[in-house]
Amino acid sequence: MSITRLSCLAAIGAVAIGTALPAHAQLGQFPGLSGSTSGSSTGGLAGAASNLLGGGGLPGLGSAIGSTGSSNAAGILSYCVQNQLLGGAQQAAATSTVSSLSQQQGVTGSNAYTQGQSGTLVTGQGQSFSLDSLKGQVKSKVCSLMLNHAKSLL
Repeated sequence: MSITRLSCLAAIGAVAIGTALPAHAQLGQFPGLSGSTSGSSTGGLAGAASNLLGGGGLPGLGSAIGSTGSSNAAGILSYCVQNQLLGGAQQAAATSTVSSLSQQQGVTGSNAYTQGQSGTLVTGQGQSFSLDSLKGQVKSKVCSLMLNHAKSLL
């Protein structure tokens, strides 16, 4: 996944939840997104964000999460739990999953784990993306997707 695609994810997430985009983050700079124009229509952008976050249609955050290793997944989930980004049962499941992943050899001693704890997702392709650049529901959705992925690593 390219840095441009990751930057686009942050821009789409901002539009999908109704926050303003800085001038340098106009979606016209990101070719290949279905439903997006020059940034004036949020209907198509919300759909594109949904596809990206769900891993459907477009390669995006869903595929980035799917390529994340055990160490970074445990770190990201720790970040999500600490920042209360998951609700109720998911928060408890994330705590349990972090505990289980942390018992695997080498997980908590790795740089990827430390990066995850600070909110940096590191993909299997060596790309990184900061969850701090996302807002509200988009950040929570990423945590939910990471929980599902992390469970599959157990």
